[in-house]
Amino acid sequence: MNYSELNTDQQSNDPRNYKLAWDYTQSVMKLVNESINILNTKLNTLLGFNGILLRFALDLKGKDIMLSGSPCYSCLIFKIGVCIFSVASVLLIAWGLKTGKSGMTVHPRELLQHQWYYCDEEDTYLHLTKTLRDGIEDLRQYRDTKAKAFDTALTLLIISAMCLSINIVLASFGSVVPAPKLMC
Repeated sequence: MNYSELNTDQQSNDPRNYKLAWDYTQSVMKLVNESINILNTKLNTLLGFNGILLRFALDLKGKDIMLSGSPCYSCLIFKIGVCIFSVASVLLIAWGLKTGKSGMTVHPRELLQHQWYYCDEEDTYLHLTKTLRDGIEDLRQYRDTKAKAFDTALTLLIISAMCLSINIVLASFGSVVPAPKLMC
């Protein structure tokens, strides 16, 4: 946006709310940034839970469990389910944590250019507010993408935890088949 895009046709003695608009736009930008930081924290927390689930998956029983005299392939399927859903969740979290647009801003160098340095204060505030408004939209889209990644990763984590629980329940009804002894 440049100085010519500003609407300066109105009379200069009209009351203006340009400082109010600037302050409000700054507060909205701050709220959007805070919500992005909160989502990053939530994504990192989910990442930790997924790591714990994958660690527990190592100890889950697979086809070494016998139910009614035959191998329990369901245990193996649920063990694989824990791994698949956890890894899918981790991939979504990584995608959600990737960097993106930071929002448009006006570089201070631009404000020191002749056209902005000597213009009315109101026009400068209006220029800054309009630029920040566009930056807020970029940040909102970025935040919404992170939120979708979080929601999907959380769903996958819940499915993974359910697979873990079902595996544990099934394994508790079966008996462990001893591993074959290796001769040296």
